[in-house]
Amino acid sequence: MSDGKWKMAAALALVLLAAWGTASPAYGRPREDGVVTSTDLIEKSGSYNGREVVFRGEAVGDILHRGERSWVTVNDDHYSRKPLRLYEDLKGGNSGIGIYGATRELDKIRFLGSYTARGDIVEVRGTFYRASVEHGGDTCIVASSLEVLREGHPLPESGVRKELVLAFVLLAVCGALTALVLSRRKGRSE
Repeated sequence: MSDGKWKMAAALALVLLAAWGTASPAYGRPREDGVVTSTDLIEKSGSYNGREVVFRGEAVGDILHRGERSWVTVNDDHYSRKPLRLYEDLKGGNSGIGIYGATRELDKIRFLGSYTARGDIVEVRGTFYRASVEHGGDTCIVASSLEVLREGHPLPESGVRKELVLAFVLLAVCGALTALVLSRRKGRSE
């Protein structure tokens, strides 16, 4: 075989090997419990596109009502396990998926994750779209059902406000003492 034919055969073998790997049962499959992660959905979006999936995470932000249908973001990243402010070291970013579904389903959510609240942990069943034509090319899950697995709750005050008030009080006291000292010095010099 000539050198060019060997290169062509090697290239064809690599293409076939890659095709076999992406068609293998492990590629684009959910975990044993059937739940996919946002990382799975993004990294293997072609395999999941148009397929029914089960996705779990913390409902965050706001529910955006659009009549009988609504949007909400569900995060399943590292930070969805506990409130962000309780982490000592911040690593990585937030990751989640936009969920579009019937308002009556999304209205089951009582608590949305924020700085002041832990969001409901929800399980969403629906069809994943890596670039939904109907939704302007957004990556999303069009939900057929949503179940609240664990209800969220308000978070205790972090103490930041108390510390801020104390700082302003101390600043005012320092300012008053400084004004008193300066007025006494001025009175002595006259």
